[in-house]
Formats: sequence, C-alpha cells, structure tokens
Amino acid sequence: MLDSVDNDVDTLPGAWLRTLVALHIRALTTRELAMAGIRVSGGTSTLGGAPDMLISQMATEGARTVVVLRGEADFSAVSALSDALAGAISSGTDVVIDLAELAFIDTAAVRVLAAAEQRLGHRGRTLRFRSPNSVAERMLDMFGLTALIETAAAARS
Repeated sequence: MLDSVDNDVDTLPGAWLRTLVALHIRALTTRELAMAGIRVSGGTSTLGGAPDMLISQMATEGARTVVVLRGEADFSAVSALSDALAGAISSGTDVVIDLAELAFIDTAAVRVLAAAEQRLGHRGRTLRFRSPNSVAERMLDMFGLTALIETAAAARS
C-alpha cells in the first residue's frame, strides 16, 4: 500500500518527493551556472507573477513572429512556453525565438522548442533562434538545433 502511495505524484508524499527532487536539481544547476561565471538572478521560477517573466515580448517583425524569452526556461516554465509557442505557431508566420535575455534553459524547455520546430516544419514554415548565449547554444547543440540559429544577415532581412 505504501509503495503505491509513494509512486503517485498527485498524493502528498509523491508531490513532496517531486518538489524535493526539483529543488535539488535547481540547486545543482544554479551552482553549476555560478561556477561557469554566469550570474543567476532571483531564486524563484519565471512563472506566475515571479519578477522575471519567461515571455517578455511577442511581436511581429516583417513576415515573422518574434518571441523574446527572458529569465529562466526550465521544467517549471514548460507550460507557459508551450502556450506562447502555440500562439506564435497559430499566427501563420515563421517564428523567431530571441534568446538574448535568457539566463538559463534546460532540456525540458529545449524539447518544447524542438517540438515547435517540427510543428512549424509540417506547416511549411520555419523556426529560428536569435542571439543565444553560450548556455543556450550548448543546449541547442545537444539537440542538433544549432543550424536554426539566425545569422546576422538573416536577422537584418
């Protein structure tokens, strides 16, 4: 009986364990970023009224929709990121994700970006990344997405 309760993340023990693991992962990634010389602002998620909003801007730029990400795109921000990208995809344009203001991105968020790229590709449209920092570029590289980084010439056109 106790085993089934501990495995159910919707119960109090399961939710507590999931929160504990998430806090541990967050502490590790924050420490790793600090060791790499990257300053991490704030100690909370980028969602739900936190000081740093994940989606800081969404605008039309020519025939493209530009989504500007700011703060931290981690597993807790996946829902907000998915919703924003769904809106951008439904706009009927190509999509550019501006990563210049992004402090951190994890694999959960990159998986959402990769899925958005596939959805756009099936519609004959493209997704591009603009101005990734070294952390974001490394994560994009892990997923084979660096070919989607805009060149300076493409960004001007």
